[in-house]
Amino acid sequence: MQSSVFGQIAEIVGVGCAEMCDGRSRVGCWLSFGVKTRCTPIKQIGARHA
Repeated sequence: MQSSVFGQIAEIVGVGCAEMCDGRSRVGCWLSFGVKTRCTPIKQIGARHA
């Protein structure tokens, strides 16, 4: 039952999560937004971008 709205929210949350997803911050990230699926892949991308 995943709607387009949820997908958009996931993308928005993913962006905000990417900013916070750094070391210990990632915990507060998915705890605050309730979404941690974006954290793992974005962390890899962030490390690559750094």
